[in-house]
Amino acid sequence: MTNLNQKMNTVLTALNERLAERSELLRDMAVALLTGSNLFILGQNGQAKSAAVRLFADCLKDSRFFAYQFNNETDEEKLFGRLDRSSLIPGGVASDVLESDQAYVQMRDALKALYEDYKKVPTQETLLQMSQQRKVLAEMRSVLASLYGSTPSLLTRGKIPEADIVMLDELFKANGGVLHSLLTALNERLYANEGRELQLPTISFFGASNEMPNPYDPEERKYLPLLDRFDLKVKTEYIQDRGQRLALLGKKETDEYNAPLKTQLTMDELGKMQKEVKMVTVSKELDMVMDGVMYAMRAAGYPISDRKFLGYHRIVKAYAWLDGRQTADKTDLLKLINYLWMEPSDIPGIKEILEAHCLDRTDIEVGKLREQYLASYHAFQNDRANGCTVEGIIKLRRELVEAYKAAVLLKDEAHGAEQAKITNLLEEMEEKNRIAHEGTTLTHLPLSELALLNDL
Repeated sequence: MTNLNQKMNTVLTALNERLAERSELLRDMAVALLTGSNLFILGQNGQAKSAAVRLFADCLKDSRFFAYQFNNETDEEKLFGRLDRSSLIPGGVASDVLESDQAYVQMRDALKALYEDYKKVPTQETLLQMSQQRKVLAEMRSVLASLYGSTPSLLTRGKIPEADIVMLDELFKANGGVLHSLLTALNERLYANEGRELQLPTISFFGASNEMPNPYDPEERKYLPLLDRFDLKVKTEYIQDRGQRLALLGKKETDEYNAPLKTQLTMDELGKMQKEVKMVTVSKELDMVMDGVMYAMRAAGYPISDRKFLGYHRIVKAYAWLDGRQTADKTDLLKLINYLWMEPSDIPGIKEILEAHCLDRTDIEVGKLREQYLASYHAFQNDRANGCTVEGIIKLRRELVEAYKAAVLLKDEAHGAEQAKITNLLEEMEEKNRIAHEGTTLTHLPLSELALLNDL
C-alpha cells in the first residue's frame, strides 16, 4: 500500500464519518475520480447526494467545482458560458485575449496604479502620466484587435469549461436544447460553439436524480443516451440504521462537523494516484471470468455492450488499488454491480450472476444470511424509533435465531477458511443481538441459548 493509497483511504474514512451509510457511494466517487469516469446517483430528495459530491470536491483543495440544478429553462450559457459579444464587434477584442496577454495586463495594472495615486494626491503630473498610459493601453488594445479581432470567444469563468469536478442535479429535467452539448461533454470532454471547440478539463461529471427516464415514453427516451454516458451508477436509500441516524444528528450540532476535513488531497496527488491505478494488473484468468459474466448477463436478458466489457479493466484496477493491491481479483469483479446495471430492477439479478461466477457456495450463503439478519435488525431499529420495543425485540429474536440456526448448519458442513467466514458472521449476529437488547425490558441471552429455548 502506497502513501497515496493510505491518504485516499484516510479521506474516505473521514467522509464516511460525515455521511451515514454512504460508504458505497463514496467509494465509487473515488473510483470515478481515479479513472476519469462519470457517476450517476439515483435517490430520493434529502439523501445527501449533492452533499457527498460537494464534500468530496472540498477534499481536493485546489480543484475547481461547478454545480447546477436543471430546470426546463436551462440553456447552454448557464452551463458552458456565453459568447463574448465584444469579440465580434469590428475593432473589438475578446476579454480572454486581453486577460491572457501579459504585456496588456501589465500596462493596464500600471494605469490602475496611477489612478490610485491620483485619487490620493491629485496632481497635474499624475494626470498627464495617466493620459499617456491610457494612449499606450489603447494602442496595445488596437494591436490585439488587429491580430485576434472578429474571432468568436466564450466567457467561461465559473462554468463547466473551467471546472475539474461537475455536479449536475435533477439531470433528467434538462431540455432538448442542451442535451447534445451535454452528451459531447460527458463522452469526449469537448464543447463546441460558434465554430470553436473547447477541451474541457473536467475529471468527472456527477449526475443526480430522484427518478429514472422511462424507456417506453417517447419524451423521456431522449435521456437514455445521457444516462449511458455515466460509467457508474449508485442507488442511495434513506439511512436505515437508527443508531447511525441519531449519531449523525448529534454530530451536525458540533463545530467540528462543519469544519474542513483535516486530510485533504491536491490535484497533483490525484494525478499521481491515477498513474498508480493504471499500473495495477489484470490477469487473463480474470478476463475469462468477466467474459463468463458478460455471457450470462446477455443470456439472462441484461444489456451489456462490448464497450462495457472492454472498459471494465480501469474500474477493477481502481477497486484493487483502493484495497492496496497491485493485482485485481474476483473480489473486485463483485463490486462491478454499479458499473453494470442500467435499471435498478436489474441489480438483484446481476448480483446473483456476479456471485455465481466469483464466489464459492459458502460465500454466497454467508452473503444471503448477512442480508437476512441485517434486514431484520434494521426493521427492529425502525420499530423501536416508533416506540414499539417488546413486540419488536421478540420478533427480532425469532428472526435472528432462524438465521443463526442456518449459519450453524452451514458451519458444520464447512472446512478451514470457510468455517472462519461463518464464525465471523455468527459474531456479527451476536453483536447485533446484544445491541438490540439495550434499553429494552428483556434480558439479553446469547443466540445459542435462544435457539435452545426455541427448540423446547
